[in-house]
Amino acid sequence: MKTTRNRTMTALTLVGLAMAGLVFPGAAAQAALIFGEDFESSGSIPASMTFVQGDAGASAAITTGNGGGNGGRVIANSPSGTSNMPGGYLEPNVSLDFTRQIDITFDFNLPNEATADDMMVILGDLTTASGTPFSSFHVFVTEALANNDVFEANGGGRVNPGTSVNSTSAAAVIDSWATTAVSDDTWYSMSLNWTPTSGSTGVLSGATTGGSFATASYTLPATGTVGFGSLNDRVIVDNINISSATPPTITTATPDSQDSIVGQRQSNAPALGYYPDAANNVVGISGSSASSTRQDRNVVLGFELP
Repeated sequence: MKTTRNRTMTALTLVGLAMAGLVFPGAAAQAALIFGEDFESSGSIPASMTFVQGDAGASAAITTGNGGGNGGRVIANSPSGTSNMPGGYLEPNVSLDFTRQIDITFDFNLPNEATADDMMVILGDLTTASGTPFSSFHVFVTEALANNDVFEANGGGRVNPGTSVNSTSAAAVIDSWATTAVSDDTWYSMSLNWTPTSGSTGVLSGATTGGSFATASYTLPATGTVGFGSLNDRVIVDNINISSATPPTITTATPDSQDSIVGQRQSNAPALGYYPDAANNVVGISGSSASSTRQDRNVVLGFELP
């Protein structure tokens, strides 16, 4: 590590120096892309995703996507069991840390059927093993605007938050939201944002086709993932991108006995020379003062970073 007095330097205040090195925090946490899938790599469901079959007749395949390329199609004939769980969904093979900000964007299309078609995103613990409960949000977009709701699911079915009773009634809805018209055979874009406030407790918000929602504060498992599918219809998804906040970069600079550290007092006193005293966890100061050499535990040092 070089030192200088004549170049622009980063100033540090060292208090006590009861540490082995000097820590320079990097920038604040920033979002980084952790998953991206446009379904263009092959003619089958990509290895980056897993199809989860909720009902016996559900299936997934590649079909025409947004803009004429490929997309991932899910066909779900009926809800899983009688609990209004998804009939099928595509799950990215990534683990999400719900103690961090998570941002999801994707495109979707509801192929024309005779029913009020739906698309569903589930976010949280998507484990489907027998006897293992969900702990997740279900976000619905349907042609029936009154049914655009956000549910919480736990124990294998929708629940009324705060109770252990499975419910398909209005009491199970934790948020309702309206959009502009959602039409068959039309591509739309949607965003979902998980914003933690304490640990894995946070707020889920989303927007599509002119409408948006934001839930109250809920707790998700510390880790989980997301699924894109349908309750009992067909949906095509494309251009899935998932970003998550990454921890800030920490750089540690450790002065040693070979470093010549030069600085200046914060007062108008003459410039002094500084040297590390690792044995005593202090910085030595040499120069004109009451004594020829003294030690100070609260000084300002200038460093040229490597």
